[in-house]
Formats: sequence, structure tokens, C-alpha cells
Amino acid sequence: MRLVKVAAIVLAFALVGVGAVYFAVSGNNYRVSNSRAVDQGKAAYGKGDFKTAMKDFILAARRGNVEAQYYVGQLYKSGMGVDRDDAEAVRWLKLAAQHGNAKAQYLLGQEYEAGRGVPRPDDVDAARWYRRAAEQGDPDAQFRMAVMSMEGRGIPQDDFEALHWAMEAARNGNADAGHYLHQVATHIQGDANNGIAQQQFELSMMYAKGMGVERDPKQARNWLERAAKSGQSEAQFELAESLVSDPSEVNQAANWYESAAKRGNMRAAAALGALYAGAADGFPTDGKKALTWLTQATAANVGMAWLNLGILYQEGIGVSRDDAKAMKAFRKAAMVGIPQAQNNLGVMYVLGRSGAVNMGQALQWLTAAAGDSDRAAYNLGLLYARGQGVDRNDDLASQWLHKAESGGNARAMWLLGLLYELGRGEGQNAVEAAKWYQRAANQGFDGALFNLACMYLNGQGIKSDPRKAAELFAKAATQGDLAAKNDLGTLYQDGRGVSYDPAKAYRLYMQAASAGYALAQFNLANLYRKGEGVAQDDTKAVFWYRKAADQGLPAAENSLGYMMASGRGTTLDVREAASLFKAAASHGLADLANPNLSALKAGNQKKDFALTNILRDTRTRDGILKKDAIDLGHWLAFVRRPVVH
Repeated sequence: MRLVKVAAIVLAFALVGVGAVYFAVSGNNYRVSNSRAVDQGKAAYGKGDFKTAMKDFILAARRGNVEAQYYVGQLYKSGMGVDRDDAEAVRWLKLAAQHGNAKAQYLLGQEYEAGRGVPRPDDVDAARWYRRAAEQGDPDAQFRMAVMSMEGRGIPQDDFEALHWAMEAARNGNADAGHYLHQVATHIQGDANNGIAQQQFELSMMYAKGMGVERDPKQARNWLERAAKSGQSEAQFELAESLVSDPSEVNQAANWYESAAKRGNMRAAAALGALYAGAADGFPTDGKKALTWLTQATAANVGMAWLNLGILYQEGIGVSRDDAKAMKAFRKAAMVGIPQAQNNLGVMYVLGRSGAVNMGQALQWLTAAAGDSDRAAYNLGLLYARGQGVDRNDDLASQWLHKAESGGNARAMWLLGLLYELGRGEGQNAVEAAKWYQRAANQGFDGALFNLACMYLNGQGIKSDPRKAAELFAKAATQGDLAAKNDLGTLYQDGRGVSYDPAKAYRLYMQAASAGYALAQFNLANLYRKGEGVAQDDTKAVFWYRKAADQGLPAAENSLGYMMASGRGTTLDVREAASLFKAAASHGLADLANPNLSALKAGNQKKDFALTNILRDTRTRDGILKKDAIDLGHWLAFVRRPVVH
């Protein structure tokens, strides 16, 4: 019995397999015959043999061919090759229209507008089908959209919308559109001259875009201002938008935003909230007002308002910092496609703000933003380059960083240079590294300035040029880079790439040393010990040697040992000197410190001690790519400042 059942099952599967093969083959033949029927129908149609065309088209249409369905509907509508039947025309045109056939959509719109083949005329459905065809570029449908917009039939009356569709129809070859375009433009101009604010605004847009009139920025601005003064909120908003980027006009922009916002324009409310949150230089920050306006705009679900509200809570601008509220606001903005919000939301998931780290969500939102946000592309590149929460992938890192640098992101340029210098991703190439560092340095990015200066100083991937190195160190130094200040000081002390000037070296060392940079503290101590560029002072030399030695700098430990062994600037202390020499040796300076220790033990406190002269650090800064923990919150790119636009 079991054998019979097994045999039956095998036979059933065999039949199913045969059936599948049969239908696959017959389906292919079906498509071939379908295509042939359409081609034959079109050939007959071209010859005026509409009866034959109808026979071929109806065959393919019944098999689901969209083009054939359009032709069948068109023939029924016109009564060519078949008795006219508007109901049948509507049936077949609707089938084709629903599958996106623009010609069928236009003809279906005609049927609804005229009330043929449908229970009654229906301008709403007519406009709906015209719009779908118009958006696909059908010039006749675009013309009908212009007429219906102008007359307010089936859709709200909108002269500007009528103008838009008339222009599109004329551009695409509709014979009636040119004359109608002139009619619409004349109508708008007449109403504008009669003081109607809406038409004044529309006329300003016409002049701004060259729609129906010759483009004229002066006239556009004139009519925009007239419309704004007449109380048209869109005009007030657009006028504010044109002013807000100019620091001298930002207060005027705020006035227009406020006027528009009070008339219910929530985009203006969002922009005004952004200004009060600190989006523009020269405008006073007011967290309370920012919160008020942004809250109004978020109630209307304005995406940019949600973004800026998130930044308010993220940065604690006028409110207590609250990551949970920031993430909620960013999510609202992210869901409506605001890339800055998508980026910030992704970064917060990477950092585990207001919850656990969630790399799945982080990658989802960063990837969504990366097409429009160079910050998000850079963040993805950084994550893949570090292997931070994802498998390290230098190729993916390079791809995302190239996407980011194409948007002008200096950090991405710097990181690409670092990958090339270290031989990560696309192979080691010092020349390429220097090129990318240079691009980032041109934007003033301090990490690139320092690395490029080191390459010029060392002649790595680029011709050695101490003068150029000094220029780059100087730029980095003005941005507060302590290592750059120290290294520039060493060049002044050496007279390398710059004129010998120990006084300038002293000033640079002092700046970096006072900020706690150990190498500068050591170099400053050397100047005091030797009286170079500053009055000789052993006591101050000991002070700065000790500062650097306390940070474990072996050269400073060794020199401080010498000062104690010699009794210079401090009480002679052989035991402490010996301890310092031993510390220096254990910290990597055994070649100098051990002989000094031997000399000390031999009772030589006055001479034959070996000291380090100048310390500079010209190693590539690559800590961001090492496995060591870093402050990701510093290196990942947030949008931290509110955004008006």
C-alpha cells in the first residue's frame, strides 16, 4: 500500500513538472503571438485598415497587452473599424491607463470630461487622469491640465499651475498651448496690476523663472516685495528666504518669516525657530522663542522643524539636553526624508545615545542619508575603515569616502589620504596621500594640514620642502594645534624653511607648553637652559623639564636628571638624578640615559652627560584608524547647528 502511495506522489510531481514545462513553453509562445498580433494590428492601422487592426488588437488586448488595450479603446472611442461604443472604450482605456499608458490616460480623461461611456461628466476624475498623463509628458494632457487649472474645474483654481502646464504643453509641441500661455500670463499680469496679492506673487515667480514672460530678476523682486507688503504669506516667506543668507539682512528676514508665520505659513515658523536656535550669524539666539516657533511648525509636521527641534535637544540650546527627545524629533524628520535628521539619528544609534548601540538602525539611517549628505557618507566610510560595529572593509570605506569628498567633505579627503598613506583599501601610495591631504588642507582641516606638513618635511611622496612645511604648520598652529606649534618652533630654532629666530621658537613653545604639550615643555626648558631666544634661567628650565618628565617624556627625565646631578636650577640630588636616568632608560632612551647613569655612579656630576637637543613629532596622525578606543562622538559628523533651509 505504501508503495502505491509513493508511486502516486511521484506521478503527481511528474505531472506537475510536465505541466510547468508546458505552461512555460506555451507562455513564451503566448508572448510571441501577442507581440506579433500587436505588430500586425499597428501595420493594418497604418494602412487605414481599421477592421483588421481591431481583430489583431482585440486578440492581444484580451491576453493583457497594455498597448493593444489602448488601441482597442481608441478604436471604440472613434468608431473606426467597429461601431462606436464609449462604454467599451472606457473599459479598455481604463485597463491600459491603470497600467501607466499615458495616451490611454489622456483619452480616458476626455471621456470623463465629456461624460461619454460613464454615467455623467466628472471633472474630478477627468483631471485625475489628465494629471497622470501630463506627469508622463503627454502634451495634450498637459494642455487640458492648464485649462482645468485656469478654470478651477475638477481641481482648485490656480493661475500659476495653469501657467506651468501651459508652458510644459507648449514645450512638448501642443499647437494650442502657445496662445493659451499668453492668455494665462496676461490674466495674471492684469490681476497683479489691480493689486491682487496672490497674482503679484505668481507674477514674481513668472519673472524669476521666465514662465510666460522673459526672465527678469529685477521685476521678480519688485513683484515679490509688492506681494509681501500686501500680506501674501508665500511671498513673505520667499522674500525672507532671499534675505536670510546675508548677515546684514538677517533681521529683516526674521521679520518677514514672523509675518508669514503669523498668517499660518508653517515653513516660515520653522525657519524663524531655526534662526532663534542659532542658525544664522548676527541673529540673537533665544531658546524659548526657538522652542515656541518650532513646536508650532512640528504640529503641522514640517520636516525641517522636527530636525531643528532635535538639534535643540541634542545640543541643549535653550532647553535641557535630552537625547531621548532629540532622537524622537530626528526620527520624525527622518521619516519624511530629511537627510540631516537621518544622519544624526544614525550617529546617535552608533553612539548608543538614549539606549543601547544599534548598528542595524545606524546603518539603515546613514545609508538612507548618504545619497544627499556628505556627512552621512563620511560617517559610513569611517565606520567601515575602523571596523566600528561592522566588519572592517577598506573597499567599502573608500567608496563611501569618495562619495563624501565629491560633496566637498574635508574629513573624507583627509581620511582617504590616510588610507593611501597606510596602504589601506587601494594600496599604499604616498603621492595619492599627499594629493588628498592637500585637498583637505585647502579647506583648512587641521589634521590634513599637519600630516601634509610632515610629508613636506620628510620628503615623503612629495619633494622635500621645509618652507612649505613651515607654512602648513603655521596654519595648523593658528587653529590651536599644539604639535604644529611645537614643530614650527623647532623649524625657527633650526632655521629650517624659515629664518633662524629663537625668539619666535620661544613664543611658540610657550604657547604649546602652557597648554600641556610635553614636547614643547621640553624644548622650552632647553631654551631656558641654554639662554637661546630668552634670558638664561636654570630654575625655569628645571620647572619645564619637570612638567614634561611628569608626563613620562624620557628626554625630559634624562635632562632633569642632568640638572639634578649638576645642581643646576635645583638642589644637587644624586639619588633623584639616578632615579630619573633609570626612568628615561626604561621609557626608551637607554642609549643616552644608561651612560649618564654610569657617569653619575663614577662621580662625574659636572660633565660628560648626553642630552637631547630638539624634539619634534612628525609621525602620521593615524589614531583614528587604530583599534584603540577613540572619542567617536568627536569624529563622527553630526549636524550640530540648526538649519534654515
